[in-house]
Amino acid sequence: MTENFFNIKFNLLKYSDIKSLIDSNVPESEKLEYKSSFPNKIQLAKILTGFANTYGGYLIIGIGEIYDVKSNRYFLHEKGINKNNYKFKIKEILKNSIKPEIYYIIKEFELPSNPDNILLVIKVDRSEIPIASIDLDERYVAKSYYRLRNFFVHSSDPTYFYHFRTLSEEQKLLSLIKKGEDEVLEFKSTYKWDINKNKMNKELPHEISIALCAFLNSEGGTLLIGITDNGKVYGLEKDIKLFKTLDKLQQDITNTIRRDLGGSGMDFKMSTKKINSKIICIIEIDSSKNSVFYKNREFYIRRGSASHNLNPKETYDYIQKHFFDNF
Repeated sequence: MTENFFNIKFNLLKYSDIKSLIDSNVPESEKLEYKSSFPNKIQLAKILTGFANTYGGYLIIGIGEIYDVKSNRYFLHEKGINKNNYKFKIKEILKNSIKPEIYYIIKEFELPSNPDNILLVIKVDRSEIPIASIDLDERYVAKSYYRLRNFFVHSSDPTYFYHFRTLSEEQKLLSLIKKGEDEVLEFKSTYKWDINKNKMNKELPHEISIALCAFLNSEGGTLLIGITDNGKVYGLEKDIKLFKTLDKLQQDITNTIRRDLGGSGMDFKMSTKKINSKIICIIEIDSSKNSVFYKNREFYIRRGSASHNLNPKETYDYIQKHFFDNF
């Protein structure tokens, strides 16, 4: 189904082709991303540079995901977005946040059930030179993003562009781990298994939520569970043993994030990967459009490679600057 979609000439793309993706519940991949609403400028630049620097791809806006607790799966649904002058909006955002320019084309499809709403499709071509995502207010350092499955790898080194495409998926992950923690990458050795005390620790899962809270309030980021602080692949085998199955472990991770962060904490992607014969969990989360509090009372942001808890005044000042200047 996915390859059939990518083989359709863009000028021949129809609403029924998008509907088939939804009905078949086609997951996100290196060449496909869904958004339920129009992204902020940081998210949009990140997604489109990621496609351009890797294999090209499609961003489809107006498709949401519903999480089913019993099956521990996400199901796609047609949501749509209000009609707007998106071509101009996208052009203005990218003009100020991506260098050099990328080649992209846009198509809109009215929803038969609600003609006031549309699905917005952006197709990005693969670039032959590195594309950097920048921010003119200098809040973030210029960096190039790359797609790895349905999440992102980044580098500020232009030569990484040529190296990345030659790697296998496992080599790409190991390359990401080797770079170490930074403002958009965090490692956690385990979920609930305490490797120092060699037993279960019920407080450890909340560290996952705090890291994601900081990402949500900053630039977004990737959390790897099963990797030690110094980049050793530890794996989730001890955690899986605690929960009996990998599915039950993933359900508990999702439920913990949902309890600690509320609805904002549900907009993330979680997958697992075997690396060096050990299972790790990968969580990718976007920056939030609204401020997110841990357990409705503590506000965290990402600074360098750590999550920082801001005091009330710092929180107020940060929210005013970050969330009102970002769109």
